[in-house]
Amino acid sequence: MFAFVDPQKSLGHGGEIQQCTALAWNKQTDLLIAGRGDGLLLLRNMGSKNRRSGTWAAGTSEAAKTEDQGLVNHKLEIRSIAWNPKFDVVATGDLGGIVTVWKLEESTGIWENFMATRAVQVAVMGMEWTKDGECIGIVYETGSIMVGKIDGMKLWSAEQKYARIPAWSPDGSILLVGTSLGQIFIYDKGSNNVGLVALTRRPEEKPSDSLLIDMKWRPNSTPDGGKSSDPNLAVAFEDGKCFLLQGEDDPGPTMIQVPMMLTCIDWSADGKLLAVAGKGRKTAAKPEGTAQLMLYSSYGRQELIMRFEQKNMYGLSWNATGLRIAVIMDGLLSFLTVKRPLKFCFFENILAYTCAKDDKEDALLVLFNCKTERKVTVKHYSGQGIVSLAAGPDFCVAGAKVLKENSQYTIYMMNETGATANVTSCQVEPLFLTANENQVIAASREAFLVWNFRQTGESATSRWETNERYFHIDDSHGFIDTKQKRQRVLEISVDPISAMTCSKDVLVVGRESGNIVRYRLPQMTWEREYTAVLAKAKKLGLNKDSSRLLLLNQEGQCCMYALSETKLAKDAPPVKDVKLNLERHGIWNFAWAEDDLELFVVAHKNSAVIYRNRDPEEPIANEGYFCQFKNLEIRVAFVDEFVRSANPTEPPTQATKVLRVKSLRETYHLMETSSLVEAQRFVDTHPHPVLWNILADKALQKLQLDLAEVCYIHGENYRGTQFINRLRKQKSDKVRQAEVSAHFGDLYRAEQEFNEANRSDLAFDMRRISGDWFRLQEMADDDQNDMALKNAHEGLGRYYYDRQSWDEAVKNFDHARDYAALYKCHMISGDVGKLEELAEILPTGHPLLIEIGQLLGRYGHSKASAKALRRSDHPELAVKVCLANHDFPTATEIARSVDIEGFSPKTISALMNQAIKEQVASQDGTKSLWDASKLYYNAGSFLESAKCLFQLLALEVENKSVDYVRLKKISVLAASAVEENKNSLGNRVGAGDRRMVLDDEESTSAEHLFLDDPWHAAEAYNLMIVAQTFYVQADYGKALRAAGTLCLYMDVLDPVHIFSTIALAGTSLKRWDVVNEALMRLVNMDGTTPAVRDEMEHFADELFAKCSPNDVDRDAALPTPMCMKCKERISIWYRRFEAPTNNLECF
Repeated sequence: MFAFVDPQKSLGHGGEIQQCTALAWNKQTDLLIAGRGDGLLLLRNMGSKNRRSGTWAAGTSEAAKTEDQGLVNHKLEIRSIAWNPKFDVVATGDLGGIVTVWKLEESTGIWENFMATRAVQVAVMGMEWTKDGECIGIVYETGSIMVGKIDGMKLWSAEQKYARIPAWSPDGSILLVGTSLGQIFIYDKGSNNVGLVALTRRPEEKPSDSLLIDMKWRPNSTPDGGKSSDPNLAVAFEDGKCFLLQGEDDPGPTMIQVPMMLTCIDWSADGKLLAVAGKGRKTAAKPEGTAQLMLYSSYGRQELIMRFEQKNMYGLSWNATGLRIAVIMDGLLSFLTVKRPLKFCFFENILAYTCAKDDKEDALLVLFNCKTERKVTVKHYSGQGIVSLAAGPDFCVAGAKVLKENSQYTIYMMNETGATANVTSCQVEPLFLTANENQVIAASREAFLVWNFRQTGESATSRWETNERYFHIDDSHGFIDTKQKRQRVLEISVDPISAMTCSKDVLVVGRESGNIVRYRLPQMTWEREYTAVLAKAKKLGLNKDSSRLLLLNQEGQCCMYALSETKLAKDAPPVKDVKLNLERHGIWNFAWAEDDLELFVVAHKNSAVIYRNRDPEEPIANEGYFCQFKNLEIRVAFVDEFVRSANPTEPPTQATKVLRVKSLRETYHLMETSSLVEAQRFVDTHPHPVLWNILADKALQKLQLDLAEVCYIHGENYRGTQFINRLRKQKSDKVRQAEVSAHFGDLYRAEQEFNEANRSDLAFDMRRISGDWFRLQEMADDDQNDMALKNAHEGLGRYYYDRQSWDEAVKNFDHARDYAALYKCHMISGDVGKLEELAEILPTGHPLLIEIGQLLGRYGHSKASAKALRRSDHPELAVKVCLANHDFPTATEIARSVDIEGFSPKTISALMNQAIKEQVASQDGTKSLWDASKLYYNAGSFLESAKCLFQLLALEVENKSVDYVRLKKISVLAASAVEENKNSLGNRVGAGDRRMVLDDEESTSAEHLFLDDPWHAAEAYNLMIVAQTFYVQADYGKALRAAGTLCLYMDVLDPVHIFSTIALAGTSLKRWDVVNEALMRLVNMDGTTPAVRDEMEHFADELFAKCSPNDVDRDAALPTPMCMKCKERISIWYRRFEAPTNNLECF
């Protein structure tokens, strides 16, 4: 953390300087008001307007747009000022007891006296508004306490001797009143004194013998006082004792002993820093003491100390961003700029930085592209906080800590797209990070990890090989042994690490004592330790060849150290191991040039100073952080502004800015105002490749080819010299000028110049080379140039192909007749139909037919694949594809039409049988029969397919399956296969086919019948389903007729099911004669067990005892079939089967 003083400004009026006595900064609108000894109030707007664009920020209130004003109402010295941010009013109190409330009149833009009161004619000691802005508490010198509302109504008053300072709790429920004796009384809303704040563990013990000078609540404290671990109340005494409490009832507050006499304190707007100000202790060198300011964290850790030449400091206030502090020193109003430590890095035009999320600091990592001014990504590591950031040549690394664990750390490596390229765990807290092309070094205060990584491929997503070693800062013999690693990395060093940096060959580690340790990379060997260079260095930096080291500490001191022999001036002798201090103090940042050994820049207060060796240039106004110094240009980022903005994950478009060194600025100035010869003389005296190339470009634009060639040679620009040689071959100056315009990217001007020179062909080539396909298409359409139009469609196709717009890509490739590209588009999109169409339009013998055919084969479209492969004159490939897809008929057809060695029809048939047997053998049960039937059917062996299906049907019947729908489906499939076989043989079944089934030892009785009457089983199961359906639908007459017809299929169906169905239907129709006959058949069946027979006889006796079969009308139509010979109705219990008629006949 760094801080520096802006130029001091004194407050005066009418030319007469008066002492400034009080000030207050509105932490929301950024308005500052200061009171003087003569009662004059000066209001200043301190920064709501953007300093770079000069515009007001979005959502800025009218109060925040106020211009500087002087407010006149008081006659005596201003003693207290209190802002009410919610209602945009401010209260001021003077030495005579007058309290004035000021409010902005929006119609005039002037702050006016809204209300004034004088309750007591004594000095106002302190005032404070509640957080909701509704009430104000005022303490007078006599000890009177007054509480009122914003509308002026008095709520209550009290008396407390020696009262001095009021402070409302965050929820406004209690008012703390501190006395000059060090006591802090607690008042509730009813003006009752309910107790004291205990600053010590024993109530009778006094916290301090000196005066209580101030107490402040943290601005972001929660209404209940905040979390138990977050101090939110600061109480300061004159002797330097400062107490941090977790609320008014904290039993054990934290005490800080500040080494000075305190006069005032104030919290930053975010509550993370506490500023304490006062007067330093008297010393022999300075017997009167000087003003000092110190910054502490909310937990009491000292972050910064500043010493001033002035004697007294008795007023301070933070601004809204927490980056500036207004202080009163010896009656003068001064401004301090605070540069907080930010975690950010820069690589490959990517700015990576951390920001808060949900009040959790460093919870998000944002990657922002400074070239396109667009956000790349926002990464959130759940449950982890980012401890440090560092950049490599083309990546960045982030050290993260698990929030709920004490010793779990992780290092993430990311590329320019934000993708995590590698990650590793770490046993040391990565407080410091640095990286080069091959290594990442993470260090805690005592030890550091060297992570060697090596990219084995060219792409950023390739594999990474890693090797990790741990080192302790006190060791010089090598890395820590694996067995002692856990204990050794935690051993505390008496001289801990304060900063580190590395290059490709050197690692430099700075220690608190000022020593620096040098290691050789990549071997990681200890080389040397330099003593007493710069104590407590917070930042280190190596130049291009690692010969010089820059060091910067927290107090703004910067020095250079020569690590190896180097010249500090052109004619100076080389020096080594020399420390050189810079003349300037108050430096808070620096950066080495990446392409120059002697050039570096430092941030000195609100300016950037560029040094060549030790010679500084004129300062350049700058408030940003250095990102990159290259090509005589410095890119700075205003990270502190958008990190603490309302939306830190959305950086503004002007997040970065480029600063130029003096020689670059003067070169541009000379090229614009003087001749190129004069500019060349200047560059001769200030040689740099960047300057030579800039001058060469300017000469080239003016077609001064000789001068441009000389400059390109000095600038080591081989590409430029080659371009000049090509220009010299052109005879026309117009064409040369057009080529130059195209060279510098002004394509529209170049096109116009080519057309003026009647060289439209060069204009077409320029658009084609530059990849401007849309403009090339327009030009080709206008000029009716078929070749250029074809090139344009090819380029547009590639343009849409890269963006995965397949329809547009196909459209343009089709216009360009680019069949190879069409094939890729269809292949990626998986459009098989388009692939088949493409194979149809390709000429016979085209090379793409082979790729399309093989791809269609992999998709399972064997017929289309075979067709494409046959057109490519590769029938053997077509046969192989068909065999792979088990398309044996197509393979047989190809083998019969073309004589292919090794693929005769017999061979294909053998392969078919072998493939089917192998697949069937790999499975068990009905699954194998299903697959075998399918394979046989696809192969054209319909009879074998039917045989498998009838075997499957037999297994289902054997397993007592009563799923007649499934049995019907199997029967229909089997019959269909038989019909297909008949159709393939010309509607006739040969005796050989019938003999093949009858001679099979494993064939069943059903298989003996399927060739003669394949639909017989299907009819049976269908009729059973019909009978059951009619019965469920309560159509018992139709159900009985269908069930009676089932007697024709007793060879397929179980007779028990048939007669049971007849009995059920007859019972529902009360046809007792039919029920009687059905029961008799069931009782007299051979397969009926005695138990079932007895049960059925018992059931028949009970049924027919009530319902006699003789009661039935014999003349009623019986649900029985008719004799096929005499055409009379017969009893359904007698039948004679004589194949192949399947007729029911009477005796």
